[in-house]
Amino acid sequence: MGLRGIFSRLMLGLVTVSITLLMLEGVLRIFAPYLPDRLQIAVQYVQSQTPYEVDTLDYMTTDIEHGYILQPDIERAVQYFSPQVAVEFSTISLWGSRIGFRNRPIDYLVEVVAVGDSFTFCVTAEADCWVRRFEAETGLGTVNLGQPGTASMSHLRLIEQYAAPLQPRLVLWQFYGNDFFEDFDLAVLRRELPLPKSSTQLVNNRPVRDDSLAGWLRAHSLAFAATEVALGNVWPYLSNYQRLFVEPYTVPLAGGGVLGFGQQYEQIVMNMNDPRQIWGAMYTRRALAQAQQTVSSWGGTLVVLFIPTREQVYAHLTEPYLGRETLELLDAPYRKMRQLCQELDLVCYDPLEDLQAYAESGLQLYYSDDLHLNATGNAVLARLLWGWLGGQGLLYAAD
Repeated sequence: MGLRGIFSRLMLGLVTVSITLLMLEGVLRIFAPYLPDRLQIAVQYVQSQTPYEVDTLDYMTTDIEHGYILQPDIERAVQYFSPQVAVEFSTISLWGSRIGFRNRPIDYLVEVVAVGDSFTFCVTAEADCWVRRFEAETGLGTVNLGQPGTASMSHLRLIEQYAAPLQPRLVLWQFYGNDFFEDFDLAVLRRELPLPKSSTQLVNNRPVRDDSLAGWLRAHSLAFAATEVALGNVWPYLSNYQRLFVEPYTVPLAGGGVLGFGQQYEQIVMNMNDPRQIWGAMYTRRALAQAQQTVSSWGGTLVVLFIPTREQVYAHLTEPYLGRETLELLDAPYRKMRQLCQELDLVCYDPLEDLQAYAESGLQLYYSDDLHLNATGNAVLARLLWGWLGGQGLLYAAD
């Protein structure tokens, strides 16, 4: 075969490949809305020319008393908490409230009210939420006032506005290590601290221009972008803020499944050497003291429930990657809360050691690419909680 024949075949092959790629590009663009959730990262990047970021404000709004609130009367909405973790939920309004709650109408005897953030709202089906599991397993009528993105000052106001009329025997106050940071943020929003709102920004979210060939393909070729994301390289397609929630480490679990961990978000908002967390802890202390007094005024008991991070629960797996110093950083807010429990004489349950026992058996309690408890983790937490309350003589009313 002469040079001309070789050249002709090369050109034919090149044209064939080009046509195939163009056809693939066209097909992917037509069926883009139906691609798997993970590939929607690539779809958004190519179609809108903006980095991917989970939108947590579809069904929420900012609020001067709480920071964030759910909208009322939502019907079976789907909210993503990570590219692969979504939850379907509905909300109701209590007594015409502007806030939506993930609860059924209150036409039953209420003995327990739960307040907290997304760990109480629950990133699961409602029936799998620890609040609902607790109710089902104890038979105690329970109201869930959980609001994603909130912290102690919000929880106090929820108790005063919505728990007080019900006067439940138990108020379960869920604590997570970012609460101090979010209490600080709310204080700034309310202008109670003389700091500009910009000072609370975690990252500069302006996109960085990429003029390389790969950068051009990422912005203009869905076939290229979807292939790269499918192979695991999502970093170029994420906003700077969303990158804070990327798990850089993944380990297999003995019981099956994998655990992702090590995201930067928690390490930033749980750093108790940061003035923002120090200020926030002061507001948390004030809220807890007032909540204790309010709940006691109708003869109820306030119980603080700790939710540890997956890094703490699976420390036997995470420490070799993160190091002891990082784990101690993540534990710092919990040490501070234990201190507040002592100082304020609060009833507090920290299930860390109990959860670690399940984790060491290989059970997966958290999602692989999200910091929240999965359905199994919620079921275990509910069982541990009612067992501990029973041991303290708090589960049922005295005869």
